[in-house]
Amino acid sequence: MKIAVGSTNPVKIEATKNIFSKFFDNLIINSFNVDSNVSAQPFGIETMQGAVNRARNLYKKFKDQYDFYVGIEGGIIELYNNFYSLGFCAILSKDNELHLGTSGWFELPNWFIKKLKEEKLELGDLIDNIANDKDSKKKYGAIGFLTRKKFNRKDLYEVAVIMALVPFLNKELYSKKA
Repeated sequence: MKIAVGSTNPVKIEATKNIFSKFFDNLIINSFNVDSNVSAQPFGIETMQGAVNRARNLYKKFKDQYDFYVGIEGGIIELYNNFYSLGFCAILSKDNELHLGTSGWFELPNWFIKKLKEEKLELGDLIDNIANDKDSKKKYGAIGFLTRKKFNRKDLYEVAVIMALVPFLNKELYSKKA
């Protein structure tokens, strides 16, 4: 089975590999730098759209060469005056069937949001500054920083990947008419 991942970020690649390998054998996973066509720091619906765009951009580029095209996008959503970080995963099959999943959400400190908006930063850049690190989004991410590295960005994205994969694993249930 061949899978294309719409990012060269090792966290997104590893999350995809870990989940797909639980259900499928003989995986070939290739990663490509494709545009999400959304802001560098997505807010709101842009997060979901970025994941979908990554999967669709892969499909356009490599149509019929892969069994699945995976787009993962991290972003921030506001709900009840709080801001939450999460990841969306879009999985597009070679048959052009699309399903979405989301990771768990975790609340961000309000001052993070103020700083992100004022300085036009990505969350990963802000975490790098606070943690005095580099490329945290390619390692533990904001969730890793906030959980003292007990839970990391890969763990978060694995949840999103499995949630998007569920309908593909249960085609007979999802194809039934109500």
